[in-house]
Amino acid sequence: MTPEIRGRFEHEARVVAGLSTRAWQRFYDSGEIEGGALYIVMERLLGSDLETLLARRGAGTPREVARLARQAASALGAAHDAGSCTATSSPRTSSSFGAASNSR
Repeated sequence: MTPEIRGRFEHEARVVAGLSTRAWQRFYDSGEIEGGALYIVMERLLGSDLETLLARRGAGTPREVARLARQAASALGAAHDAGSCTATSSPRTSSSFGAASNSR
């Protein structure tokens, strides 16, 4: 692993650890295991990822889509404001919390 990759990982771990928004998972730990693999431990969220939700329920109403878009924008905005340069979002990494799922 290059020093640049390690530095990016450590930076992102610090950023995620500092996020304090309900739109983002809680951070618990990060580090390196024997053999050099890096890890981040974050809260396990109950609910459905967006890809599963779309497959199960379809596109949703404009109100539902707006709620999900606000959640995603809030999470990505918080990460960006905290200095994240690699926070990404996709249907598999976006979670939905609402009446049909368990939330915190």
